[in-house]
Amino acid sequence: MIRLSDDSPEDGEGGAMLFAEQIFIDGRPADIRPEIRGGIMREGRYEANGNAQIVLVYDLTRWFYIDKNGQPVDASKFRKVAFELVLANDFKVEVTSNAQTNELGQPIFLTVARAPGNIKDATNQQVVYFEYGLPTANEIYGMTFELKDLAGFSVRAEYDVNNRYRRFPNPNPEIREHSVSLDRSEAWFITIQKLAFPWYAYAEAFNMDPDYSTMMYICREAGRIDYENKYENWFEFVDDNDDQDRWPDWNRSNINQRAGNEEERGVEVIGGGVFPGLDENNDLVPDFNQNMNYQPDYEEPFLRYKVDPPEYLFGMDMNNNTVVDRFENDEDPDYPYKKDHRGYNVYVGVEVLRGVKLTLGHLHEWMISQDRRSRSNYILLTVEKSFPRVGELRVFENYRRVKDNIPDNLIQWAQLPGTKASMVAFTDPLACRDTEVNTFYTDFHYTGLDRFNLIAKFKYETYRQLTHQPDLRDYSDFLGIIGKADYTLSVKGVSLQSRIKAMLLRQRAFRKGEPDRGEFWLFPSVVGRIPVFEGGTLELGLEYTNFNDLTDRPDVENFRGLVFAVQLSTSSSYMGYLLTSNVGYRQDTRYFEDGSVKVSNTIFVQIFAGVE
Repeated sequence: MIRLSDDSPEDGEGGAMLFAEQIFIDGRPADIRPEIRGGIMREGRYEANGNAQIVLVYDLTRWFYIDKNGQPVDASKFRKVAFELVLANDFKVEVTSNAQTNELGQPIFLTVARAPGNIKDATNQQVVYFEYGLPTANEIYGMTFELKDLAGFSVRAEYDVNNRYRRFPNPNPEIREHSVSLDRSEAWFITIQKLAFPWYAYAEAFNMDPDYSTMMYICREAGRIDYENKYENWFEFVDDNDDQDRWPDWNRSNINQRAGNEEERGVEVIGGGVFPGLDENNDLVPDFNQNMNYQPDYEEPFLRYKVDPPEYLFGMDMNNNTVVDRFENDEDPDYPYKKDHRGYNVYVGVEVLRGVKLTLGHLHEWMISQDRRSRSNYILLTVEKSFPRVGELRVFENYRRVKDNIPDNLIQWAQLPGTKASMVAFTDPLACRDTEVNTFYTDFHYTGLDRFNLIAKFKYETYRQLTHQPDLRDYSDFLGIIGKADYTLSVKGVSLQSRIKAMLLRQRAFRKGEPDRGEFWLFPSVVGRIPVFEGGTLELGLEYTNFNDLTDRPDVENFRGLVFAVQLSTSSSYMGYLLTSNVGYRQDTRYFEDGSVKVSNTIFVQIFAGVE
């Protein structure tokens, strides 16, 4: 079976065109006419636009030929089967057979050819020839080059060739050597860095062919392969490990390619255990849910004073999918660049003053198999200054002029309401098709007084569409402001900390029809700690909450709240282990504008054991 489809189905036009087909068996043209399913017949050719498909079904069991010795050769003795297709436009060719299935015997299609770009006027009409076979080997060879600090220059380069072999699957034991076919792909990159203080420069160019692969199918018992069972039948040369811990992000049957379970990690696996950029202390627990419960720390009473929601934080977004790059997670091998991408990036910068850097750059990349591009001119200003006996100041200003229609979809760790966490699919909104993006962020930590802390954070991000987009607003933005202060008073081991935190959020959504957000939170609180015996501490806390919805959303109601909590924490040693226990009670009362009152009571017991 051969399946022809539109390689860019989202535009609904310019898909695969089939003008003619021919099958060859052992090098001979065979007069086998396929059953053609799907597609539209137009002016003597078949077309498949958008999500439509053309399927060619060949039955080889009824055909035979006479060899040079005058002997009939039927399907049980075929050594080689090949196809010629006359195709045009943005086609994708996939193939399967009754030997290429899943566990249930359903056919699994594998790609053998696709048209580069997104041609729609049939000017790329061509003959596509391929031989059918099952994957039998995957080979990668290449070379690397590295030069460090020669007159301030550093160079890194790599070139790799990927050969994928296929053989025709005839199980006849009389056939000692099956026909072999080869698919070849290339991957390469080069980076050049120059340092000449206070100047610095960087340039890179890269290419990753669409079909470049570091995966191979492996057999189970009796030589069976389920071509869609990634766990049992896929072996990966390069792992997916976006969070850069000891365990791959995916599960494969090979022991070195398994995502660690709770026993191996020594800690509960929360939501798949993959949260790039959200575990800065490397304790294998997400920074936004350190107590591993059903509420993120930035929403939990008392804990939310120290923990800020991730949307208030600054980070670079070079692929323009609205997700900070260091938080991104996907399900692809960790190549240095994405498959099906080719392009370059160059920037130059200068340290204007100590701790003040200015960088200007240009990024241009495009997809090889589709007509999609990303162009970006960007400016980055960073200020990181420390003032003795005053505090620390950070400023980031990032301006980008972007034209980007390449989708960068993700699978992200998220803590949904009522869950510890889960992996959630994220679809790139393509918010930067022709856009000016500006992100300004600053924070200041005042440390000039003993036992007093003052922290202020400000983030303002804007998206201005330079050409009208039917699904996007012409202007969208995000404003986030956080201010918090605390003072700690200690007398004979007893401490009392008074705290206050305020958060303002205002967000205009990217897409038309999506609701805006506007919120203001105020959290004054008092926390006391009293040592009651050796290794034991009694903690008391009182927190007031004032929440106002600034956009009058119908499903969100303003409220005032009061939270009281008491907790006894103990630490002791037992047979070489350090045991820590927390036993406590919390009451949360909310008073809503409509006069209703909601009271929730929580009793919690936590015990942790660690090696001393």
